Amino acid sequence: MEVDWKAISENISHYIDDDTFLSSTKPLHICKVLNSTTLTPTQFSNLFKNLADYHGKDDMFKMMSRAHIADFKTRKEVEEVEEIFNSVFGIPTLTKIFSFYKNGKQLESQNETEERRCESSSRPLKLPNYVSFGRGGFEVILKCSGSECIISGIDIKHMDTTQFFQQFQKATGISADQYKLRAGNKQIQHDHPLSDYNIQPGSILNLAWRNRGGKPVIYLYPMEEMDVNVNIKINDGIFSFVYPSFDEGSTWKVKANPSGEIKHRGKKMRYLFWETLFYPNLNMERGFVIKGQESIEFFEDKLKMMNLNDAEICDFITYWCPKLVAYKFVKICFQFENFDEMCPMTVEPKPQNINRVFFAALPLDIPEEIEPQDLPRFKRDGFTVIEWGGTIVSTLNY
Repeated sequence: MEVDWKAISENISHYIDDDTFLSSTKPLHICKVLNSTTLTPTQFSNLFKNLADYHGKDDMFKMMSRAHIADFKTRKEVEEVEEIFNSVFGIPTLTKIFSFYKNGKQLESQNETEERRCESSSRPLKLPNYVSFGRGGFEVILKCSGSECIISGIDIKHMDTTQFFQQFQKATGISADQYKLRAGNKQIQHDHPLSDYNIQPGSILNLAWRNRGGKPVIYLYPMEEMDVNVNIKINDGIFSFVYPSFDEGSTWKVKANPSGEIKHRGKKMRYLFWETLFYPNLNMERGFVIKGQESIEFFEDKLKMMNLNDAEICDFITYWCPKLVAYKFVKICFQFENFDEMCPMTVEPKPQNINRVFFAALPLDIPEEIEPQDLPRFKRDGFTVIEWGGTIVSTLNY
């Protein structure tokens, strides 16, 4: 059966961490894929970091020369791409070129980007009032987070759902992986005729916004050095970023040490990183309301109470608190059983303890009353796994 390289290029994000595809596909065919797609700087970095495990410098140069990269938006993106070039070829010859981009006034700092991302995740996305897919056809009403958008030009006979998603993204900039679309109680899937969903003039379509689960990281503390498999499954969501790349499916295969050091494909690291876009099922009935400026003291106290160690607490606070201190007030609700249901984790050999800390933060303009939440104190005897992460939500997406 002939491979559809164009289809692969259109879904390149699905293949960036697919070791089977990357190891078995010839450089010539990788070039075909790269000719027909544009990579974000992060996609470029991850793809060629993974390809370097299977190809030499000559083939890497050929493939890199075929890649199209979207415009840089942050200095971090420039640095990621620069690092890949230097690591693959072993020479910093492009430093002056990349310094031009890094010093460009049009680039945001990483902090500005993170702040904007957190702001966008804590407020509903604004839709245009009207979108046209072309002449003819009929209109439907799109509802999302309290906004309504009239879409005209729906051609039920000649348009399938994939074309609908593409037209919608072209008009609004909102990609299909950011939302779940429903007609009535039926979720609209790609590659189906629109007629499958009984869409008629005046039909109401509903969009549910995906949340971003921010930097869940996993620490492993076995009693002795051992090989460990760690699997993460996302129910009703997708991975937006992982590091290092998975070894098989959504499973890491690593060597873990009692010190917490993790070895993966010859590289040493302190934790495994993953991030997801998901449709949340959050419990916000019990928790804590704090001033944003109190977030450091709050998390120092609560995480210590839950028995995280100093290094884990430091990693957590330096990632999350810069995002939270800018808010006037924040409602903090820790998620336990429901997070396990949304994103179950399996570790082999089975640890004595899997301790997962995931919180949801809801920015507030004024404080509100909430019943305090009882927090567990985690056990750390025997083989122990520690994980922390979180998400910033709005009142309209939980």
